[in-house]
Amino acid sequence: MEVRREEVLELQRRYVQAMRDRTEPMEVEAAGFRLTILPDAFPPYLDSSLIIGSMRIDPDDEVLEAGTGSGVIALAAAKTARRVVATDVNPAAVQTARLNARRHDSRDRLEVVEADLFPAIEAGPFEVVVFNPPYTDHPAQEAVERSVWDPGHRTVHRFFEGLPNFLRSGGRLYLGWADFADLDFIESLISSHGGRFRRLGEARDDTSLFVVYGIDFPYTRI
Repeated sequence: MEVRREEVLELQRRYVQAMRDRTEPMEVEAAGFRLTILPDAFPPYLDSSLIIGSMRIDPDDEVLEAGTGSGVIALAAAKTARRVVATDVNPAAVQTARLNARRHDSRDRLEVVEADLFPAIEAGPFEVVVFNPPYTDHPAQEAVERSVWDPGHRTVHRFFEGLPNFLRSGGRLYLGWADFADLDFIESLISSHGGRFRRLGEARDDTSLFVVYGIDFPYTRI
């Protein structure tokens, strides 16, 4: 399938505008959850369900989801995990995820923190880290745009640089990506940080291929 990056970028512009234009909460269904999405928060897409279907969460696991958005992935993890910490830099996303945690009675296992990727160092380490980042290298000026675009892929670079502080030895990372953002790029970045990866799941929409990677690392917490 040909990667239609300009078409994807135009769809993303419309998506961002729709997020900005929304003035009232909306209700959506995703991965078996009924969710409330507040204005300026990123609603789940098929990649969220793909990650949920690909990840393995054990009952003793402590899980970190970076960039939680609606909170749906964290909610799915909290159904099994002992503890889940979810972060987002967008205040609207934090409020949305907290609202959905209350709605699904997950507050005893799911903590939502306003943070840029990682919580305080003492919150970790975690057996499982999940990250579904903004895929596209494109200018972004504020939190709503940063939900979709990552200038220079700086966010995903910072994520891999900070990850050793939060992923327990023997732990695993689940990472989402898409072909319009260059699969070779992300696979090279994973390898450059010592990761060993497998493609655990794939799904297509009308323009793009979405992939979930399962990644192991040899390092311990520093």
